[in-house]
Amino acid sequence: MIRNYLLIAIRNFWKHKIFSMINIAGLAVSMSLCLLIITVISDLLSYDNFHSNRDNIYRVITKVQSGPGYTDMKATCPFPVANELEENFQGYENITRIQRFFNAKAESNNREIQLEGYFTEPSFLKMFSFPLLKGNIQTALVGPNSIILTERSAEKFFGKEDPVGKVVSMGLFGNYIITGIISDPPENSHLKFDVLGSLSSLGQMEKDGSLDPDLNEWSGFLKNYVYIQKSQDLSIKQIRDDLKQIALKSTTLTKDLQLSFQLQSLDNIVPGPDLSSQIGPKMGYLPILILSGVALLILISACINYTNLSLARALSRAKEVGIRKAIGGSKKQLFTQFLAETIIVCLLSLVAAYLIFGLIRPGFLKVVPRASEMFSLKVSPLLVLFFIGFAFFTAMIAGILPASVLSRFNVIRALKNDTTINSLGRVSLRKALIIFQFTLSMIFIVGVIVVYRQYHFSRNYDHGFTIKNKMVIPLEGVDYKLLKNEFGKNPGVSSVTGSSVMVGSFQTNTTVVKLPENIDSLSADYLHTDENFIDDLDIKLLAGHAFTNTGKSKEHSVVINEQLAQAIGAKQPQAALGRSLLINDESMEIIGVVKNFNYAQLEEPIRNFIFFYEPGQVGYAYLSFSGKFNDAVNSSLEKSWSNIAGSTLFQGKKMEVVMEETYSFYTNFIKIFGFVALLAITIGCLGLVGMSLYAARSRLKEVGIRKVLGASVGNILLSLSKGFLWLLLIASAIALPISYFLFNIILENGVHHIQIGVIELGSGLLILLLVGGITIISQIWRTALANPVKSLRTE
Repeated sequence: MIRNYLLIAIRNFWKHKIFSMINIAGLAVSMSLCLLIITVISDLLSYDNFHSNRDNIYRVITKVQSGPGYTDMKATCPFPVANELEENFQGYENITRIQRFFNAKAESNNREIQLEGYFTEPSFLKMFSFPLLKGNIQTALVGPNSIILTERSAEKFFGKEDPVGKVVSMGLFGNYIITGIISDPPENSHLKFDVLGSLSSLGQMEKDGSLDPDLNEWSGFLKNYVYIQKSQDLSIKQIRDDLKQIALKSTTLTKDLQLSFQLQSLDNIVPGPDLSSQIGPKMGYLPILILSGVALLILISACINYTNLSLARALSRAKEVGIRKAIGGSKKQLFTQFLAETIIVCLLSLVAAYLIFGLIRPGFLKVVPRASEMFSLKVSPLLVLFFIGFAFFTAMIAGILPASVLSRFNVIRALKNDTTINSLGRVSLRKALIIFQFTLSMIFIVGVIVVYRQYHFSRNYDHGFTIKNKMVIPLEGVDYKLLKNEFGKNPGVSSVTGSSVMVGSFQTNTTVVKLPENIDSLSADYLHTDENFIDDLDIKLLAGHAFTNTGKSKEHSVVINEQLAQAIGAKQPQAALGRSLLINDESMEIIGVVKNFNYAQLEEPIRNFIFFYEPGQVGYAYLSFSGKFNDAVNSSLEKSWSNIAGSTLFQGKKMEVVMEETYSFYTNFIKIFGFVALLAITIGCLGLVGMSLYAARSRLKEVGIRKVLGASVGNILLSLSKGFLWLLLIASAIALPISYFLFNIILENGVHHIQIGVIELGSGLLILLLVGGITIISQIWRTALANPVKSLRTE
């Protein structure tokens, strides 16, 4: 029986080669995208599954509340939480602290390599399954200035030599003795590092005054992470109760910050909730759901092609069905035969899809930000079996309806070719499916146009500060005063200023503001700057002055934005001058009010904002150039940098480039969404090719009669194509309002965005009609030009 099914299927495919190729091509294209998504999800679900203790490992995360209405969930945690758990609570097998940003251009054995890693402690090696290849697990991370290299990093420095006991210079962090070699972190680890330094090294640097203290701080924990490994007997409820007690104690130590602590299991980190200050790669649930949903829609579109062509060819197979039923074939046997044909098509499509998957995989790793760090996209034997199962699933979606319809044909009507396939009254099922396909295609097309327009809008938006002819430089631990003095000597640099985080793209820092006469408090974002920042970036002052022109203590003065001025009751900016604000129990006088500007990304609203004068907190320097920036100026800057930073890498970038990178997610989205839109419209056009080709062939004699009676080629083209063009217009009429409301809802998640109008919707409509029209006419053109003598010479 199976041999018979295969034989009939092969003969049928060969007889209708064009339609078979259209079906296979459409399914292969859509299935290739699905294979990519399946592989991505498989990689994500494998994250951190190599740790032997993974079921008992948790990360302590922090909920921060500061001021009314401001809440932030952070992946970080104050180190005193770990101290409290160790000293006052029982049942914890291991507790480890990790501080990120142990990054430097390392030097050893006459070689320089950029290394990135963490400061941590011996419990790290006991908790996590990163095998220590050389060294003592008990002592390798105990003493100050001890360091463990990964196998890959050690080989780059020393080749096959034994590196234990040798010294590595870690730039501004000082010199470290290699006490061990650890295996390279697997690709599916959320903790990725080249080097591990002893946490006691930080304590030593804090004592020496070369590092600001934060190991025992409750409020300074943006780089600190705490992981726990519980015993089998310790319940999650008990851990949560312990954390609640610690949170109550912290309220007396964190002033206006209210902290609470929660648990995050190891298998809920990647993928996991979107937390700020994440360590390592991150991936939320929403992108996975969106990608999966899009892939499913594309697959359904391809299945619609198969269903449409199968239903369109139902009449040509009616006699086959009638004869089979007449000689004793059952409905079940016919259903199985037609479903088997679909399974064969899907398995052939799977082979083609796998080849396409191999072609698009490198592009995905390149286009999607940090994809190469997060995914290997390797296909295991188990995944191959899953792919085959997916092909059978696709066959069920695509084949059940045609198999059901064909197997239900009435014998008498089938032998008379008197079979019709209609549903929903006058609207045929085939037409409804085509409309669905092109509605979907147009939504994707409009989406690409909207995202491109939003990207262009964001790149050219006036943020309220000047970016032209300026460069921003991450200090990487370099002393700001030293840098300002060194770069100020450069003849191409007109001025140097600085801020604690990068303006226009930074994650906002928030503090609590109180008025002396009012017990209510306000939350406000803030930036630490030097005296020249406001003037150098041309941020407009509405009242007062910046820090450059004050005889009073700059450290007790602030400049605020007009949003905060209004929040404290100043109807005019001038009315806010001279008033005092209580910030961290210190009285700060308002000396200036600036016009509202976009200090964060455009998706963020403009909130209450404060400038503090604290040059010691500067983390980014901004250079303004007196003339045109060129390679000679850049070389001079690199030389100046090497004079003060030694081998630390110079990472200065023009501010135009920084802002472009800030909104680069739009360009990545355009590439991904554009690729999906191309798939959707390609599959839709493949279906349209098949349907229009079938319609042209089935009406060949009609066309011959029309031509004999005097119809022109234009009349015939219009007659054959108008039905399909109407379907495109109906799809457009459905897609336009859906696109308008859908993308408006998405854009409204950001504060500053374009308004969707005629340009976006009209462009989408034009592209759809143009592509659809060309596809239809290209298939019916030959029929319209066909010689009527050939089409009418046989009955």
